[in-house]
Amino acid sequence: MVGSTRPAGRGKREASIEVTETTVVIPAYGRCPHLPALLCALLDAAESPGEIIVSHSGPDDPTDAVAAISDRITVLHHPERLLAGAARNRGAAIANGQWLAFIDADVRPRPDWLQTLLAAARRAPDRFAVGSVGSAGSGGYWGLCNWLSEFSEQAPWHDARAQIGGASCNMILQRDDFRAAGGFAEAYQPGEDTMLFSRLRTMGREQWFAAEARVDHFDIPGLRAFARHQYRLGVHSALVRQSVPLRGSLATRFWPLALVLWVPRLGLITTRLMRGGPAWWLRGLAMSPGLLLGSWIWTAGFLARVLTRDTGT
Repeated sequence: MVGSTRPAGRGKREASIEVTETTVVIPAYGRCPHLPALLCALLDAAESPGEIIVSHSGPDDPTDAVAAISDRITVLHHPERLLAGAARNRGAAIANGQWLAFIDADVRPRPDWLQTLLAAARRAPDRFAVGSVGSAGSGGYWGLCNWLSEFSEQAPWHDARAQIGGASCNMILQRDDFRAAGGFAEAYQPGEDTMLFSRLRTMGREQWFAAEARVDHFDIPGLRAFARHQYRLGVHSALVRQSVPLRGSLATRFWPLALVLWVPRLGLITTRLMRGGPAWWLRGLAMSPGLLLGSWIWTAGFLARVLTRDTGT
C-alpha cells in the first residue's frame, strides 16, 4: 500500500541561489530528530537544490512539520517501513533534476556541500561523485568506533581520488545514469550503495571520491547499538559479495577464509585512521579495543551469512 504523496505547504525560508538542475533525495524513517536542521541547512546554503524530496516511511509522518519549514520541499510518506534503498528509489522516481544528490536524514552537511559535490562530478565526463563522511561527535566512544568502522574509507582527511567504496549518505550522479543502472537494490541495507556503485562502474562511469564535499554523521551511542550494527555490516558484506564479484568474494565460497577476515579488516581500518595525522594517533590507540571487538563482530556476521543464509535484517 502506497502512502500519501503531497507537497509541503508554504513557508518563509528561501535561499539566494538555486542549483536548479539538482534534486536532493533524503530517505527518512520514523522520528528523524535531525531532519529539520538538515532541511534548513540545505535551504540556507549559498547554493541550494532546485528540488528537495523527503522519502519518509514508518511512524511520525513529518509532512506537517516540513510544511512549516518551506514550500519547496516535497514529502512522500509511506506508512510501512521502507529500507533506505527503496525509499531513495521512491524519491528518485519523481525527481525532475538532471542530477540526483542523496543525503541521509542523520547527517549534517557543510555549507558548501552541494555545490562542491556537483562541481566534483562535473569535472569529468561519465563521472559520479561520493563525498566524505565525518563524525558529528554525538555517539561517545562506541559511536565513534561505529563511525570509523563504517566510514573509514570516506574519512575527510583522505585525498580526492577514484575509488570503489563509498556511502550513499553523500553522493551525486546523473538521473539518467541512476535509472539506467536500475537504482538501489531494495532488499539490501547496508550494501545497497555498493551494488549500485558496481553497476555504474560496469556501465563505464568513473566513481570519484570528493573529500571536500563533507557531511558529518550523527552516531548512535552505546555498546548494544555498536554490536548490532557491526553484525549487520558483516552479514550484508557477505550478501553483497555473493551477488557481485568484489574483494573478499572468495570467502563467501570457501567459508574457512571468513574466520580470519577480521585481521585484514582491522588492519585496513587502523591504516586509514593513522592517515588522519597526529591528532588521531592517540585517539586511535584508545579506540583499538573497540575496533578489534567490532572487527570480530563483523566477521561473525559475515560468517553467519555464509553458513546459515542469515539475512540479518
